[in-house]
Amino acid sequence: RAVLNDTWVSVPTGSEDFAFKNMRKNQYEEALFKCEDDRYEIDMVIDSNQSAIRALEPLAREIVALGLSTGENVRYRYKLEKRTLNVIHLKAIARIYGDCGTEILELLRRNPAGAIPVILNRLKQKDEEWCKAREDLNKPWKDSLERNYYKSLDHRSFYFKQSDKKE
Repeated sequence: RAVLNDTWVSVPTGSEDFAFKNMRKNQYEEALFKCEDDRYEIDMVIDSNQSAIRALEPLAREIVALGLSTGENVRYRYKLEKRTLNVIHLKAIARIYGDCGTEILELLRRNPAGAIPVILNRLKQKDEEWCKAREDLNKPWKDSLERNYYKSLDHRSFYFKQSDKKE
């Protein structure tokens, strides 16, 4: 019997798992974890967005080469294979359109030649926005890390404060 991962065990240590309390975190550690979580989230959004761009660019070039985007060859209909875009790409496309994401995905399925150039343009626009946002957030994140790092190393302060309150 083959097992995909039989050597590593994942133990959550971040702020997202409230049921797991093997070690109490102080407020400074929480600030560090929040900063790390925010960085991870924006990195994942940017990476999935860039992955969708890389998947759609060859399709857009193919559509332009066939002359389907301008409506020149109306006799031919461009069809998108199901395996061309994976779940990550589809979620990235749905994310940039918010509540209308499912409608855009349906348009992509029905008329890929018309939808792909528009979606690709929007993905590139969002990529620039998110990269600029990450760049703008780097300074506050750095300040937060510098402010909280050394204080986060003091694990005993919480217990000292508790014992002071009891006395």
